[in-house]
Amino acid sequence: LAGPIYRGARFDNAALAFDLGKETLMVTTLASRKPGEAVNLERALRVGDRLGGHWVSGHIEQKGQIAAIDHARQNAWFTFKIPAGLKRFVRKKGSIAMDGISLTVADVKGTRIRIMVIPHTLKHTTLGRKQVGDRVNIETDLMAKYVLR
Repeated sequence: LAGPIYRGARFDNAALAFDLGKETLMVTTLASRKPGEAVNLERALRVGDRLGGHWVSGHIEQKGQIAAIDHARQNAWFTFKIPAGLKRFVRKKGSIAMDGISLTVADVKGTRIRIMVIPHTLKHTTLGRKQVGDRVNIETDLMAKYVLR
């Protein structure tokens, strides 16, 4: 990939290339991705910037799976199956990131969580192309992790 190197990544106007470590390949879905497949990226929050959403670090903990997608007008209800070890960090009305997308948890039942996804998110992220059975990267609520610790 042509272009300058920035913090270990190579990029140009159309593509990014990163080195992936053993831990990243083990806990994320990146090992199964194909070259050219879309991923969600967002610029990091700078100190002093206005915070308009949830705290997301970008550190994936484990993989989950889409168990159901129910369309409701322009929105979609996603049901995700999460690993049992992450349940304690997930609360109704808390935040969770799926594939790097910060979302609000609408309901929790055991290892299944339900989330309403709005049209903007469906259109501008990879969630709009996901299907039942697809794997997702999970980052649980940062504040819940620190409070429980």
